[in-house]
Amino acid sequence: MSDAALVGAPVLLPLAAAVLVFAGGPRGRRGVTAGLCAGLALAAALLAIAVWQRGTITHHAGGWVPPLGIMLRADGLAALMVIMNTAVGIAVSVFATGYFGPSPHGPGGGHPTDSELFWPLWFMLWGALNALFLSGDVFNLYVTLELVGLSGVGLISLAGRKAWPSAMRYLLVSLLASLSYLLGAALLYSQFGVLGIAELGRAMTDVPAARAAAALML
Repeated sequence: MSDAALVGAPVLLPLAAAVLVFAGGPRGRRGVTAGLCAGLALAAALLAIAVWQRGTITHHAGGWVPPLGIMLRADGLAALMVIMNTAVGIAVSVFATGYFGPSPHGPGGGHPTDSELFWPLWFMLWGALNALFLSGDVFNLYVTLELVGLSGVGLISLAGRKAWPSAMRYLLVSLLASLSYLLGAALLYSQFGVLGIAELGRAMTDVPAARAAAALML
């Protein structure tokens, strides 16, 4: 299997499933969920085996090299986190399938139910977490943190009107934190000219900009 497929499958499969369940509604949701769980279990296993045999795997999405491209990087820790995320994700999906049950509207009209909104948000959160674990540069980490935060806000808001103030507070806090993180990433790029985590590890020196960036990102 190619490097692109090994590091791309854990990210793209949940995002594709999110689109499918959002566009298709309740029809075929169980099949999409079962297929996603099986596909991600296989993808996580293949990624772990490849990392075990070959070491760190890197891929530049779209063929664009840093600093313009998106670099995906799988080492031992990333592979372990993807496996853990897959195990938890499968358990959550199995529980949610029984918890929500069939849509009360049935096939056809009606407003989207909590169940119909849960699945695309959950799959997007699942894919964003995998992308976070496989990110190889600090800007891509920012993008994935944004996706995780927005998915989390949507899931919180499904609890009803009483949860909306909590969801809004979470949204504002996460946006403030992500802007602080982005400012830290900008400081690192302006000082060292690279965004890749490995490249930053080699290029960084103990200068005020690096300390400020670390504080902002933390």
